[in-house]
Amino acid sequence: MSLNPKSRRGFAHHLALTCKHCGEVQASTMTSKKLTGDKHYEVNRKVVLSFLEVGLGYSGVNTFCVVIGMAGVTASTHAVHATAIHNWKQIRKPQLMDEAERKIRSVHNCPSGVLDLAVSFDGSWQKRGHTSKHGLYCCYRSHNGSGDRLSCYGNLL
Repeated sequence: MSLNPKSRRGFAHHLALTCKHCGEVQASTMTSKKLTGDKHYEVNRKVVLSFLEVGLGYSGVNTFCVVIGMAGVTASTHAVHATAIHNWKQIRKPQLMDEAERKIRSVHNCPSGVLDLAVSFDGSWQKRGHTSKHGLYCCYRSHNGSGDRLSCYGNLL
């Protein structure tokens, strides 16, 4: 028996267990499962999400792959996953903001009304003016002398 890589889809690989004598494939599997209701593989989505979360995009994924000596994802596959992640975040954003507000109100024992909080806000954009689609902005609060990040959002696409 021999284990042969048959093909790959980004970071997902198709492996086949083949008999050395007759060449018959005894078993085969993918190294990652497909996303529910989608033709794309979970590992590719997770890799794209990981690199987007640390502020790196397609070139960051490819640089990583070159350094460790493996093939990466195509630009079109990266774009499909980045778009899906962005759309998911847009849908989840109101829920996350509501959760954050509930947590902050519970910490400060203020179920409703205006909260008196000390916060610091800053942002950075890829280019000057109000036309940049790439940026990051963060809001910090001071509570008992320590700084906590309240939220961090930016347009990744």
